[in-house]
Amino acid sequence: MDVAKEIHENAMAGTTRVITNITIDERRDKEVNMEEQVDIVTQSLR
Repeated sequence: MDVAKEIHENAMAGTTRVITNITIDERRDKEVNMEEQVDIVTQSLR
């Protein structure tokens, strides 16, 4: 979370308001790999 805070602080430079949203989506109930996820997204865009 230190990295997120640093990114947010850097975004604040020169402005008076910044909104930072962080979503962490993690599954531990099934095996998932990045290649399969890319294939699923690619197929859905066709």
